[in-house]
Amino acid sequence: MDEAFTPQSVTIRLADNLDVSRGDIIVKDSELKPTVSANVSLLVCWLNHRPLNEGGKYIIRPCTEEPVLS
Repeated sequence: MDEAFTPQSVTIRLADNLDVSRGDIIVKDSELKPTVSANVSLLVCWLNHRPLNEGGKYIIRPCTEEPVLS
């Protein structure tokens, strides 16, 4: 399935037997070491009943913690 909608539940199957839970981040092997940058490139799995608005302002919360912005 390419998309899921409210109130559907989804399961993601990985090639490897890994324990992935809420708040975990799945990244490519080449992107394991995070870097500090003003540019952000990301793929979002949006799980909200309201659509994601292009150009909207959002707080990026990696895992389950909100980052401290300076």
